Amino acid sequence: MVQRRHILIHNGGVVDRDYLELSGDTDVSLDERIQISSKEARRFLQDVRQMGLNLLDNIEDGFSIGGN
Repeated sequence: MVQRRHILIHNGGVVDRDYLELSGDTDVSLDERIQISSKEARRFLQDVRQMGLNLLDNIEDGFSIGGN
């Protein structure tokens, strides 16, 4: 999803070689325009939200390095 977001924002949704190499997406071709469904966008936002909450928890509780 990060790669898809990048293509949407910076390439107007048009697939380039970098996207194909970095994403491993085999459902699209070079120069094809991709779309993201609302279901995919919702899942991405939920994942980003959870990552942010996990980061806050670690900041508040102190990062554990080496199990100490």
